[in-house]
Amino acid sequence: MFILIGSLLASFLWFGHEAHCGLGITITSPAKNEEVVQRQTVEGKRGQENEWYCRCKDYLVVVDVDHRQWFIADRRLLRGTNWSVTADFGDNDTRPGTLYNVFVLSTTETLRKGVSPNIDGTQSPSVSVRRK
Repeated sequence: MFILIGSLLASFLWFGHEAHCGLGITITSPAKNEEVVQRQTVEGKRGQENEWYCRCKDYLVVVDVDHRQWFIADRRLLRGTNWSVTADFGDNDTRPGTLYNVFVLSTTETLRKGVSPNIDGTQSPSVSVRRK
């Protein structure tokens, strides 16, 4: 009986906990409507630390609004309450005023830096910024 209950609990913890992915993640810098340079550090906070058994992975996503193109930032966000990651906002040819939306995507998938299709996951509130 205890083995059955333990197995059910372990299954729930492994497969049923993903609902909390991305909860409480916010971007603190840059601020909404702020101008950004081509390569800029984006900073944020987590409301609570994920559980030790969590399979969620958090990535910063920069969306070129005009082209509806997703770009995954340099690396996965590190665990902890405060985080920062460097993101690319276009390239040398990007025109000033180009609009970007920035958010954190929490997913169980492993993502690579660069252009990406839309990925299933939980998105933090986005911040709209413009290229300087």
